[in-house]
Amino acid sequence: MEKKRIDTMTSAAAGESKTIIYLHGFGSSGQSGTVEHLRRILPQCRVLAPDIPICPSEALPFLKDIVRRIIQN
Repeated sequence: MEKKRIDTMTSAAAGESKTIIYLHGFGSSGQSGTVEHLRRILPQCRVLAPDIPICPSEALPFLKDIVRRIIQN
């Protein structure tokens, strides 16, 4: 699991009250236009959009780790 990928997406501006995790579809990324649109229309929320590994055996632990980090903060 790439530490850089998680560190980048977990940083947020102070004062944000809700967290939205956007899980992109196959062949997309966390940098899609949809993510930018969500951030524009929901400025009060922290929008996380991780680049999910394609391999399911890597993706599931990656996503579980993200949720664990959010719950701990």
